[in-house]
Amino acid sequence: IDFQAPLDEAEGDAILVPASIWAEADATFSSTVNNTELVFATATGTAAAEKMRLDSAGQLGIGVTTPASLLHVAGTVQVGVDDIGHDVKFFGATSGSYIQWDESADSLLLTDSTPIKIGDGLDMTIYHNGSNSFITNAIGALNIATLTSGIAINIGHTTSEVTINDNLT
Repeated sequence: IDFQAPLDEAEGDAILVPASIWAEADATFSSTVNNTELVFATATGTAAAEKMRLDSAGQLGIGVTTPASLLHVAGTVQVGVDDIGHDVKFFGATSGSYIQWDESADSLLLTDSTPIKIGDGLDMTIYHNGSNSFITNAIGALNIATLTSGIAINIGHTTSEVTINDNLT
């Protein structure tokens, strides 16, 4: 389906197809194969080019020609506009476990026992289990520092040593 200007008497951009939707076969059709994708193309000042694709598995790609997941976006994703936001919720594999950007509170909320894992080897974990809060550190010392005076508390990784500096300001 090509969308084109109803009056194309002019030259240049007026005679180009500015938007198009087409079906594209994934492979040669046979009695058992008919996988097809829908391609959406738009343009500004040039011929229409692919911007979005719905593949035969139901995966939607925006800015990519081969979506790798249910929704695959190449580029920045924006939810709402400045000062008119929306909640965004991400669910995990565990029932009741999620993180949520709460628009009205302008904060990131995590349910109890939903950890924040930091580091390439998931070296540090911060979480709350409903009763108590925890920081676990797998590698190196855990240092708690102030902005102006440096390390204030050092908790050793391999020993039970705790050092509290007296230079707190």
